Amino acid sequence: MDILNEHYMKSQEAVSADKFIKFGLTDSVILTLPKGNYLVLTDDLKLANYLKNVEVDVINFNNIRVLNW
Repeated sequence: MDILNEHYMKSQEAVSADKFIKFGLTDSVILTLPKGNYLVLTDDLKLANYLKNVEVDVINFNNIRVLNW
């Protein structure tokens, strides 16, 4: 039974994204995910703030780390 779907993007496509220089390879791929389809969990404040500003669902892991779970 398939529970997860894996999406693939060529690195060549990700580095051509306009946010690559500011965010890097991995975050550039995250930024291409369709808004409203995913919740992003990150400890990267810069990425979390950007995603929040463009209305992508995001949780900054550092905000929940203090809950000690």
